[in-house]
Amino acid sequence: MKFLSTLALLGTAAATSLHLSISPSSSLLDLSTLPASTHATLSGPSGKRHRTPLRLDSSFVFTNLEEGEYLLDIHSRDHVFPSLRVDVLDPVSILPVHVEGDGVAAEKLQQQQETVVVYLTHPSNKWDHLGAKIATSSAPLSSDAEVKLAVSALGKREFLEKRRKEMI
Repeated sequence: MKFLSTLALLGTAAATSLHLSISPSSSLLDLSTLPASTHATLSGPSGKRHRTPLRLDSSFVFTNLEEGEYLLDIHSRDHVFPSLRVDVLDPVSILPVHVEGDGVAAEKLQQQQETVVVYLTHPSNKWDHLGAKIATSSAPLSSDAEVKLAVSALGKREFLEKRRKEMI
């Protein structure tokens, strides 16, 4: 009996997940050349850190997103990727305290609230400075909704400086 109640709880514990896929770019034409060590990290409040490896389909999946603000970085030996800010919001906590009307307006407002917002950011930016909004989801956090997002490499990582050829 205890086993059945545990299974029932697992069925209701679904949460929003982030599916980040890598798309080809001029600096990364063949996605199969990404090294197996490529991984993504989601750094959150109070030092929470989630790490996920690159999947065979050149994507990363973060499951069970909790409320908070996160910095998402893709780490690769050969390529540089943009940094992303992921805000996971609880729509109940951002609703106004008092809404005029019959409650239908409050329900519509709650449906329109964004629960997951992804911004393009840069390491030198202040955290309060939001970059360009590149993905959103208004699905409830308790749903099994998946925020899908595609990211391209910014360029190849180079470690050595090339020598100048001097003409004498």
